Amino acid sequence: MFYRLSKILKRRTPDQCRSHHQKLQLKFKDDLKAIMSEVQKKIQKCMAEEYVNQQHNLFQFKFPMTEYDQRPSIESDREEELING
Repeated sequence: MFYRLSKILKRRTPDQCRSHHQKLQLKFKDDLKAIMSEVQKKIQKCMAEEYVNQQHNLFQFKFPMTEYDQRPSIESDREEELING
């Protein structure tokens, strides 16, 4: 059972699935609705975090470095002076 679940989740081993299942059983006893509700909340939270991370990556791609970011540092100015004399 936990092997199949780990294949679906892809990020958890069967042992991790079993351990998580046992923790949920201790917390919620045999209240299947409560367990399912808890899992759904975690899935929604994970999906929301992934969406935010994707948007953050797109934002960085769409807006390259600003003029401030492209300014040479003091160290690079000194290096250029030494090279050019």
